[in-house]
Amino acid sequence: MAEATIAYTTVVNGEKLSQEKTFKGTQSDVKSQLMAFEESVELNKGKDTEITVEKVDIRK
Repeated sequence: MAEATIAYTTVVNGEKLSQEKTFKGTQSDVKSQLMAFEESVELNKGKDTEITVEKVDIRK
């Protein structure tokens, strides 16, 4: 089993909210989930919501 935790900050209408998201599964599953998260961050660039990834911790 692999696990990855992402610490990120979301800014909505000027308000900052720190959050964490954990992905668990096989190494392949976790990699896919991380890529999907990264794509969602890219899609939100330039919109009212801004996401900044602060830390990624991957454990195998």
